[in-house]
Amino acid sequence: WPNDLDVPFTDFCDLVFSLSAGVQTTIGTHAVGVLAQTERGSKSAEALALEVESGKSVIVVAGDGSIIRVVPLVALRVDRADGHVFVQVAKWEDSQLKPACQLPGLKRERQELAKDAVQRLFQTRLQFLAEHVTIIGYEGETLEKASKVHQVHTRYIKSICSAKLNPDAIFDAPVCGRRNLGSVFGDRASALSASTASSALDLDDADLLSALHATPVVATGSDGDASRHLYAWLLPEMFSALSGGAKDHLLSAWVSTLTLPGEMATGEVIDPDPDPVSTGDGDDGLDADPVPTDEIKSV
Repeated sequence: WPNDLDVPFTDFCDLVFSLSAGVQTTIGTHAVGVLAQTERGSKSAEALALEVESGKSVIVVAGDGSIIRVVPLVALRVDRADGHVFVQVAKWEDSQLKPACQLPGLKRERQELAKDAVQRLFQTRLQFLAEHVTIIGYEGETLEKASKVHQVHTRYIKSICSAKLNPDAIFDAPVCGRRNLGSVFGDRASALSASTASSALDLDDADLLSALHATPVVATGSDGDASRHLYAWLLPEMFSALSGGAKDHLLSAWVSTLTLPGEMATGEVIDPDPDPVSTGDGDDGLDADPVPTDEIKSV
């Protein structure tokens, strides 16, 4: 039972989350100042200070003197009747496509409820999907690891919203173009020897890449937007393979064949369906039998 000295299953980070915004900012600013005094942390201090001020994360100095960054997230998992899952596969940022296979999601704002964050996700990124899903429920999970961006030990507190695509769903979404695999990798033999980072494409990878290449990808946002997100319906096992890290080379290879809607690209381009309509019965422009966090890797 809780007492004046101890609250079971609760640590300092949990307590800070229950404090007012002003106190959270004061605690976070102190922690960032401590971090800035270290050689490694000084590079991240400015960006972390902005997160603290905006309420996107809480940063504390633990009892042992270490710095812990706590990030509240919300993710959306939409399942289709045929078993496919709606996932983000890439993000357009800094004039390039950055692979990121994960559930659609974003950081929760200070004192924002999970359900309100999901509505914000629909309103800002997934307007075309908002009226076509039924919310089933929420579940939570916690993950601790070093942030790739800030190089600080981070605790991600994620609320996952589960939903189902309505059987009669019909919606329009702009579909990305895609270059022929041959224009990117050459023939099958060259695909097998192609490598990105430190991993080479093997026979199974080449088959999976071929299946992914046949999967239509939709893009949110408009021409000229600094940031856009790309989504696709994937089979759960394919989503698991691409989001786990072991197939990063394959994800990068697939994303390298994509072009934003209306974008001119070198190499032979396969035109998307001019009238992309998605329905919930699997007979749509998004399935084609297709094959999620740094913080929801990059939001």
